[in-house]
Amino acid sequence: MAGPRGLLSSVSAAAAGVVLLAAFSFNPSQTGAPPKRTGAPGDGTGAPGNSGTCSDVGCHNSFALNSGSGSLTVNAPGNYTPGETIAITVSVAQSGASRFGFEITAKDASGNHQGSWVVGDHTRKTIGNSRYLTHSTTTESEWTFGWQTPTEPVDVTFYVAGSAADGKLDADGDHIYTTTHAISAGTSSAVENEQPARSFEVLSAYPNPVHDRTTLRLRLEAPSEISIRVMRIDGKEVLSGDRGSRPAGDHEFDLDFTGLASGIYVVEARVGGERQTKLLTVINAR
Repeated sequence: MAGPRGLLSSVSAAAAGVVLLAAFSFNPSQTGAPPKRTGAPGDGTGAPGNSGTCSDVGCHNSFALNSGSGSLTVNAPGNYTPGETIAITVSVAQSGASRFGFEITAKDASGNHQGSWVVGDHTRKTIGNSRYLTHSTTTESEWTFGWQTPTEPVDVTFYVAGSAADGKLDADGDHIYTTTHAISAGTSSAVENEQPARSFEVLSAYPNPVHDRTTLRLRLEAPSEISIRVMRIDGKEVLSGDRGSRPAGDHEFDLDFTGLASGIYVVEARVGGERQTKLLTVINAR
């Protein structure tokens, strides 16, 4: 873990991550935690004072791990469909704290990293190890980002660490919290066979991340009316429109994100009473 000048604090949060308040105040581009600070199996070195969180000796160790009155929460689904991208929100709360951070990673039961991270607002991958995601600013206490799920079904645990700091740029007075969140692969084929047949399927959105425009591809099983809308990750609608009736087969729809703020957006396609969604990351769209 970085020394007192390099790190404001770290926070454990579910979804296999660790929140660090590493402020690097003189170099904002380096704000965030170093990798392997989520408390996940294999993090740290296992040596005394290096257990894999920022409450280790010499780094935000004023209080015992998870001993404060604050909280660390993770909002994520309990299951996923292999190959999709899901949204995750990590939040840290602590009375009197002025700086916050987090780090997260995702591992299976054997300790192998699974999936990949889709950077959201105020987040970045840790320097030197893209398997961990951390904060990029310490003034936020909630972060939303994406996780690209494995293409093969495997049960995964998110390991998260979060930090609530007093903003004094030293190792004292900062609380570190940790949590985990389990997520399972989709249902077995036997159960899937019992589900009603889909009337359509979202095939892809390319490019993703998006700089200004992307193309959404979907497949209709029968002639259908299609509507598409785009929402921010907080649910606010930013684009919508009916796309008319289309015949059965594959179709492409151009989506224009010009002028929208960078961040994670949800694209929702509707055919009749059925809806499917896909996460898109917009970067420097304005």
